[in-house]
Amino acid sequence: INELNLNSNFLTKIDENSFLNAINLKHIHLNENKISTIAKNAFHSLANLNDLLIRENNIKSLQSMQFKNSAKLTVLDFTKNQIVDIEQNALFGIESSLEKLLVGSNKLKFIKVYYFSGLVKLKFLQLNNNQISSIEQGSFSYLVSLNSLNLNENCIHKLDSNLFKNLNSLLFLGLSNNVLLDLYENLF
Repeated sequence: INELNLNSNFLTKIDENSFLNAINLKHIHLNENKISTIAKNAFHSLANLNDLLIRENNIKSLQSMQFKNSAKLTVLDFTKNQIVDIEQNALFGIESSLEKLLVGSNKLKFIKVYYFSGLVKLKFLQLNNNQISSIEQGSFSYLVSLNSLNLNENCIHKLDSNLFKNLNSLLFLGLSNNVLLDLYENLF
């Protein structure tokens, strides 16, 4: 199997060995289910995985080392879940392959400096429609390939100087519908 579409079912969890024998899988669609739990090694046998789409589920956190064996993963879509945290090393193993990360319409309240650390090929980062009010300095420092950063519809009231300093490839920055009060020097 190259592509697996399990959209619009009633799945509540992904077990550790769910994909154990599907080593050729490149595309997995798990959208519009009720998934709240993903076993830590659920994707460990999927070395050829390119796209993982888990939109509109009930996932609360991206766990550490979740994708450690998925070195070819380029698209990760967790839009419209309940994510409140991205654990340290959650994206370990896909730092040099991930190009598109969609975490919009979740419940993130802050961006920590380690969330996107090392994602040197990331081109598209969608964080819109969360509850983000705080972004740690250096959170975007390693995103040297980033073309699009969507922070629309959050609760951001302050952006520190140099927050976007190393984003030389950035073409689009969305900051609409926040609560920004000031634009500080050296911001852009």
